[in-house]
Amino acid sequence: MGQTESVLILGGTGQAGAGAAALLRRWHPALPLTIAGRDIDRARRVADGLGAATAATIDLPVSYTHL
Repeated sequence: MGQTESVLILGGTGQAGAGAAALLRRWHPALPLTIAGRDIDRARRVADGLGAATAATIDLPVSYTHL
């Protein structure tokens, strides 16, 4: 119960996802964010630039991309 929940932004390393994360950070400075993308280094750079954010990798199998 004492765990803080984070907003997960899938595709957070791309232009749209990183922009959305930046807006969330501006509007809600204390909101915990997790930036997820296929490249962990890019995710870390975005998260570090936002502050109070973590990075994660995610790569969905092809079968999920053709719903």
